[in-house]
Amino acid sequence: GRTINLPLPEFWIVNTYVPNAGMQLERLEYRVKTWDPAMLEHLLELEKSKPVVWTGDLNVAERDYDRFFAGTYKQMEKSPGFTPGERASFRAMTEQGRVDAFRMLYPNAAKVYSFWSARFNQRPKNNGWRLDYFVVSDVLKDKVVDTFMLPDVMGSDHCPIVLWIKK
Repeated sequence: GRTINLPLPEFWIVNTYVPNAGMQLERLEYRVKTWDPAMLEHLLELEKSKPVVWTGDLNVAERDYDRFFAGTYKQMEKSPGFTPGERASFRAMTEQGRVDAFRMLYPNAAKVYSFWSARFNQRPKNNGWRLDYFVVSDVLKDKVVDTFMLPDVMGSDHCPIVLWIKK
């Protein structure tokens, strides 16, 4: 994984690529026992100086409706990005002084995705996952105006995501 930290006058922007657990979940233990705790520690350290907007490919579909279902729920729970461990780990990170800006504004929105498998040409059918997030420190949540995906912008298997925040 990797992060880029951008200090702005009022808050940090932390752009992150969170490691994928792997098709056989071979990196799942590293993800939930090493990466996620280290990322949380990093966010907590930055938040000592000012609030944080954590964004990027966080490689997890935290809620059931954050991904397209093809098969049984039991099968889906064995998919990287949707294992109980990854979801619980992400939930713990957002419950400790942070909020998923999209879910805060649109708690029940379904079929709103930021990633579609190019291998199986899933984008035209909108069979995707919401893997890209803006997670904001609690002190910023009242400043969030809107956040949304730009699914028609091509160039990757992910689409751009946008956050509007008040000064």
